[in-house]
Amino acid sequence: MQCGLEKMILFIFNLIISFTYVPYIYSGSKVLSQTVYFNGQTYTASAPVTSKLDLYSYKLFYTHNFSINRYAEIGIGGGRQCHHG
Repeated sequence: MQCGLEKMILFIFNLIISFTYVPYIYSGSKVLSQTVYFNGQTYTASAPVTSKLDLYSYKLFYTHNFSINRYAEIGIGGGRQCHHG
């Protein structure tokens, strides 16, 4: 299993731009203890099976903060998240 996190945040006055990248990489193998029917195919008990998952997540967000007084701010923002694998 491998899972890392890369994050970058940029502050410019009341603007915040953040980007996050996370790879999810998993693999494994096992001998089946019972017969399994999956995705149109039958795998018999005692058959060795292996699996692998490569999934990548990206997030990009923009936030703008507005000062209410010298102790408080309120922010509004939006962003986009996508996955591929």
